[in-house]
Amino acid sequence: MVDTPTLTRKIDDVLIRTTSYLEALNELEGLYQFRLADSDNGRAIAVTGHSRTGKTKWSRSVIEMFEDKGRPEILYVRVPSNPSLKAVATEILNEMKDPFAHKTRVNTSQITDRVANLFKDKRYAFIVLDEAHHIAPMGKNRIVWEAAEWLKSLMNKGVFLVLVGLPDVQEIVTGNSQLQNRLIGHAQMKTSEFESKLGRDFLRKLLTEYDAILVDPEYGFPKPSNLVDFADRLTSASSGYLGRLSTLVQRAVYFAAANQKAKCVELCHLEKAYDSVNLGQGWGTTNPFRPRKRATSKAA
Repeated sequence: MVDTPTLTRKIDDVLIRTTSYLEALNELEGLYQFRLADSDNGRAIAVTGHSRTGKTKWSRSVIEMFEDKGRPEILYVRVPSNPSLKAVATEILNEMKDPFAHKTRVNTSQITDRVANLFKDKRYAFIVLDEAHHIAPMGKNRIVWEAAEWLKSLMNKGVFLVLVGLPDVQEIVTGNSQLQNRLIGHAQMKTSEFESKLGRDFLRKLLTEYDAILVDPEYGFPKPSNLVDFADRLTSASSGYLGRLSTLVQRAVYFAAANQKAKCVELCHLEKAYDSVNLGQGWGTTNPFRPRKRATSKAA
């Protein structure tokens, strides 16, 4: 029997090493070397990109990578929507599992000091602030300035940061020259150009990996799905967004598994998956998986 939760998790876990991924990894390595050389003066890098370009997956994968290499722990923090700076600092303490996060009669400065002290005591490598653009909504100059000052204060206390988020993150950094000087690297996560030869080769390799997962004898389908055969349609459907691609395949797995007669993921399941996801996210109007109509000619 097909194990849908396992299949979808395995697909989500596939590490997609795009050029953007590797560039961001190089920036992180540079930050780590800086940390080893001068741990008292905090620095930061930014990893930015539009939605579904793989920023969060990159963040989680490098955390595992550091652990595998026996390096210091990286603390991952997802910034909540529309937070105060106090709320962001408190969320960091929550992820540090520190009871101080639940104290009520404390101000932002006290919580920030606590974060900085624990950062050193616990010997973290960095703090990854995912969804960092939430710290300062775009266009609100005063809030942007305050956010930049707060980030600068953390680094002044020896905290090293990885700011991950939408391109709006750049507005926080560039609005403060002193903070900008502390940013030592910036990587942009981009959509994959599947239509180039290199991109097509990359896509085929990725789909081959997906195919191997889908036919695993322990939890997969009895027959190969041959997603590689649908590479052109998947290129059109995903527009180069890797997040879209994995979501489409995961939804197609769900529809195929729900049909007890299905032996693999077929074109009809990808068609349903696209309609299902597109309804909620508005990717486009034309379903590239819909069977193409054959042209007919009428007799004169």
